[in-house]
Amino acid sequence: MRGPRVATAAAAGVALGLAAHWLRKAAVQGPSLLAGRWDSVLAAEHAAALRVFDRIERTGQDDVLRRKTLLAMLKHAISKHAFQEENVVYAMMRDHDLTAAADHLNHDHGYVKQYFFDLGEMPADSPEWLPKVKAFRAMIEEHMREEEDTLFPQLRGALSDAQNRHVTAAMHREGLKLA
Repeated sequence: MRGPRVATAAAAGVALGLAAHWLRKAAVQGPSLLAGRWDSVLAAEHAAALRVFDRIERTGQDDVLRRKTLLAMLKHAISKHAFQEENVVYAMMRDHDLTAAADHLNHDHGYVKQYFFDLGEMPADSPEWLPKVKAFRAMIEEHMREEEDTLFPQLRGALSDAQNRHVTAAMHREGLKLA
């Protein structure tokens, strides 16, 4: 009698764990799904990242745990965002004669990773930590403006409605992988 109960409880635990996993993914990717077309999604994700930068910049030098937590949140959000861009949008840019621009944007992503590394290595209570965050933000804001104001409108205009829908769907699939 005990064996079937243990097996049932184990199966229920596995089912609950899987459900929680997919609910978490839906919660993380949900705001992006609601934002609409791919370029609107990316702009919304840019705005969300800037709000996390705002929260980081309001921390005090002694808010070490808060700084580390917010930096981890920012890293996850930007990593998922970059994964979508690199695996769908930049690839589509290359397919539509925007190779140099896609390569430039991808190059910027390498510096994003460098900033995350440097900030992770630096003590969060260091007097240099917040200025490094501000330099990071300035770099990433320039990258975002270039995408939103110039390159994404260029790509969107080069694509048919069906291709824009395809990019949106493909981007959401990639986002779910890391959500």
